Amino acid sequence: MKKLKSFFKELKRRNIYRVAVVYGITGWVIVQIASIAANTFGAPPWVMKMIITLILLGFPIAMVLTWAFEVTPEGVRKTKPTENETGDINTSSELYFWIGISVMVALLFGGWWYLTMETSTNTKSAISQNITDRSIAVLPLKSVSGSDDPLPLAEGLHDDLLTRLANVGDLKIISRTSVEKFRGTELTLPAIADSLGVKWIVEGNVQKDRNKVEINAKLIDPSTDTPNWTGTYQRDLNAEDVFAIQGAIAREIASALQVQLSLGEQKRITGAPTQNLEAYQLYVKGRQLFHQASNREEQLTAISYYKKSLRRDSTFALAWTGLADAIGAGLFENFSLDSLNLPDVTQREAAQRALKLAPNLAEAHTSMGIVYLEEGNGSAAVKELKKATTLKPSYWEAHNRLGEFYLKTGRPEKALTHLKIVEELNPQHRRARHFLYDAYLITGQAEESLEIARQQKSLGLEKMMAIGGEIRALYVLGKYEQALQLGRQQLESADSGAHFLTFVAGSRFDDYIRSYLVSILAAKGDTAEAKKYLHQLKAKSNASAVPLAIGYASLDKIDKAIENFQKVPSSHWRRIGPSADLRYGHVYNSTPLKSDPRYRELIQEANRAWGLKPDGSFPEEHKTETSNGN
Repeated sequence: MKKLKSFFKELKRRNIYRVAVVYGITGWVIVQIASIAANTFGAPPWVMKMIITLILLGFPIAMVLTWAFEVTPEGVRKTKPTENETGDINTSSELYFWIGISVMVALLFGGWWYLTMETSTNTKSAISQNITDRSIAVLPLKSVSGSDDPLPLAEGLHDDLLTRLANVGDLKIISRTSVEKFRGTELTLPAIADSLGVKWIVEGNVQKDRNKVEINAKLIDPSTDTPNWTGTYQRDLNAEDVFAIQGAIAREIASALQVQLSLGEQKRITGAPTQNLEAYQLYVKGRQLFHQASNREEQLTAISYYKKSLRRDSTFALAWTGLADAIGAGLFENFSLDSLNLPDVTQREAAQRALKLAPNLAEAHTSMGIVYLEEGNGSAAVKELKKATTLKPSYWEAHNRLGEFYLKTGRPEKALTHLKIVEELNPQHRRARHFLYDAYLITGQAEESLEIARQQKSLGLEKMMAIGGEIRALYVLGKYEQALQLGRQQLESADSGAHFLTFVAGSRFDDYIRSYLVSILAAKGDTAEAKKYLHQLKAKSNASAVPLAIGYASLDKIDKAIENFQKVPSSHWRRIGPSADLRYGHVYNSTPLKSDPRYRELIQEANRAWGLKPDGSFPEEHKTETSNGN
């Protein structure tokens, strides 16, 4: 007992108590400051863990140094024993001190090991395995009541969370259009994941209470129905706090999936798109309605939402991109913003406004890319669209536009790369496979083309387009009877008065079907029957040049085929029908046509329609990149 009392006196004499208290307070302050800084700058979780670990490890080191040394007027010196100490007492004090330090280190190590193992158990999908599949479907956020009709705020936050996560390069985020199909569904999570082709599901709900909002979210492995991460956030109902929650959720999901965010990604997933929540909700309504619109009235309603959004925040870049895309849809070329007390804007001006407000916004670059596509500036369009996919790798619209451009300009392999991404990111959208089956067909993968076209048709998405794709694939595969049966069924529907949409370049769908039948019958050797369908086309006063050209080429009437292709207006070479039918000839025997010198002149004209060199290369390319089809 006497030795222990002497030991505690020795601790006091050597200032162990004082240094321990000062060290503890200082360490606590450092942790608080570091926590605030980490949240502000979006630091990954390991940063705080490292800081706390270093502080804990530093404590026994500080105690050892305090025991061994003291600060004197002459400087730092080794601590000397007191006068009334005997060697025996000093030895006991030293022994007790080192025993205490050893126990402290053992406790720190044991605590670290326990917490690490506990974390590994609770988050085994994030820690105990190397996560390589980071495909995510963020299901529509629910109101806390569980109603299938979401709060406008929930819709906006769902769209915002998707946008933030899509900015992370290592994540594959399914587009809103596709996940929206599962709102209120009774399907299980594994069934939803299988349908969308994803490894992870994000679920959440939103509760609004006067001026407060609570957001709950969780990242789930649907194969085990086990949450990988959960989070609950309560903040004031204002733009700054709500978007801060969204940024935190996106950051935590990325961390749970072992994604190391770049500085650019951190900035893009934590920023606020607008300081007006109502403006954001109106934008989301406009964008959603615009993508689903099937008539002029719905398009106009979508436009009105963009107008209202900009009325509340004229600096809202996303709303300007929505407006630019809507103007470019073709129905609103003379649209006026008089009611906003703003000058009239064109599609180009709206896109430029968005880019000026947000130079690193993927949607703005995509809108500008679409402007260049409409203007026939292929080189500038590709530059903008590539920039968009760099900023937001999971932005399906940019990939779709790139794929479409590459397909139209004789780069089917590049087109296929982007169009496959489109199908992965937005499998439920009506345009998800719009050009994919033709890209497969042109690259020599006819079986895959047929499968994709039939899948599109079975989903009821762009059904007539898919039927055309199915007929083309059957033709290439030599399945002429099936192709004939399907084509004739479509003509019977047309003759019975069924509604047929304009297909491409002003041509009715049934005109193309007749041209396909000419080609199929000619390939079978039934020239007489083929000529009957060609005569039907010629007899129509409004039959367009391209179906006629296909029909003539199928019967080796090359002069007539060239004559009709020459009638195609320059701007129409930027449409998929004339361009693909000329370049690839994948629905007729194009060999005789391609051997004619005038064919090369037609290809050069089609290339110039995109602002490309005659050989199809971009103006800035020094070495030509031929793009005249196969």
